[in-house]
Amino acid sequence: MDKVNDIADITWTAAGKVKEVIRPDASGAQRLSFAYDASGQRSMKNLLDENGNVTSRTHYVRDAQGNIMAVYGSSPGSLVVHERPMYGSGRLGTDAYKVQMWGDTPPPYDDTDNPLGVLQYELSDHLGNVTTTVTDELMPVDEGQDTNPANDYNQPVIVSAQGYEPGGSLLPGRNYSSGSYRFGFNGQEKDDEVFGATGTSYTAEFWQYDPRVARRWNIDPVNIPSLSPYHAFGLNPIFNVDPKGDKAGDYISRTGKHLGTDGIVDKKVYAADAVTKNKQGLVTSATNSQLLSMNVHDFNVSANVVREEAGKETPGDPQEFIWLAHVANNAKDDNRVDYRRRNTTLKDQLTDPEYSTTPAAAKSELSLSNSSTTAQNARAAIVHVLTGQTDPTGGAVLWDGVDFLTKGFSHNKFKEYTSVSIAAGHMWDFATSNRNYSINTNDFFGTIAGGRDFSRSGNPKSYNSLQSTGARGRSIFWKLGAP
Repeated sequence: MDKVNDIADITWTAAGKVKEVIRPDASGAQRLSFAYDASGQRSMKNLLDENGNVTSRTHYVRDAQGNIMAVYGSSPGSLVVHERPMYGSGRLGTDAYKVQMWGDTPPPYDDTDNPLGVLQYELSDHLGNVTTTVTDELMPVDEGQDTNPANDYNQPVIVSAQGYEPGGSLLPGRNYSSGSYRFGFNGQEKDDEVFGATGTSYTAEFWQYDPRVARRWNIDPVNIPSLSPYHAFGLNPIFNVDPKGDKAGDYISRTGKHLGTDGIVDKKVYAADAVTKNKQGLVTSATNSQLLSMNVHDFNVSANVVREEAGKETPGDPQEFIWLAHVANNAKDDNRVDYRRRNTTLKDQLTDPEYSTTPAAAKSELSLSNSSTTAQNARAAIVHVLTGQTDPTGGAVLWDGVDFLTKGFSHNKFKEYTSVSIAAGHMWDFATSNRNYSINTNDFFGTIAGGRDFSRSGNPKSYNSLQSTGARGRSIFWKLGAP
């Protein structure tokens, strides 16, 4: 219950988006409900009376990227096109010429009707906040300082103007007709009906935002252990922007070094050779950059699992990290490993408890501030996969660590597969890299010392055999073969 803002309750969708804002009985404020499309973008906003009857609807038509292409308004007996946003490299403004599509007295079609003043262009500051909107109409000005009847100059017609506090609240005495334009702080859409005042609530793809407290009021879908789930702008709204309400974009070198962030909170991650930064330390350009097909949260989690599997205590073999990442990437596409067919991404596979025995606590984000050799090796391995580099593993889909050498024939691999085969060179590399561990010499001595290929029967009821493809660092890698 929020008595100050006349909110009795808020209901949510399973995806954590606002479903309905419910008012107290006899409050007089209109209830709101929302609908979303399959991608999670808002498709409709409804205003309801105290009995739950819809009094008006706002409909959103979007393109494949989620950009609003048209906004319709409907009420009993009427459907009107309210506006059509205009885009260049970003949103430029809106065409606010209203067209009644149907109703009691639909207007006649007139292709010559193109009045001035309906095109509204937005002027934004360096953070993307809409500060002023002007129309396509020019207002003539004659200063009257000469006898020439012609106007001295023209100036734009200002539709709205506003200044913002750091968190996005409107500056008192520094705004004009601010409610007349759909978009405002952070370039996002205003939901003024929620709290009943202009510029007090904003919506984006991943949040509902209250600029008065500089916090979101839905839970952040990306968990960041060091921050509140209601934080916004990385707690720095005068430095960062967040057009969608998720996370900042980061640049990673192909050797795994964190090069910096661009301050645009879009949770994208890029591979790059080098970056250029401005005075504020934000990335402004990058050399040979490539957008990776993974958000920064999933990237950091994936890197942390690879680091844990390779061994985070010592620098180790950089190739082991790369092999581990490629093996997991191969496994997600192999139904013999992912037999439930539930893993569609590298992160899915690496965090699958039936695939990687990494402790659950380690299946969290690897901090980008961690500049250790193992952290950089782990990031480099994920970059290697996501930038489409050649798989060096020979099609491996599984791996084992030192426990395979120490347990010998009692290891589960001999119970899970019809046979286990290891090339002599692979066994030698695996054993010599791990000579500080207690190797089961009773089971493997002849193969290691004699330089012979290893093969042993396992479970005859299994569907696959296991064949080594190589050994790197503390791990040996396997591909599946016929029984």
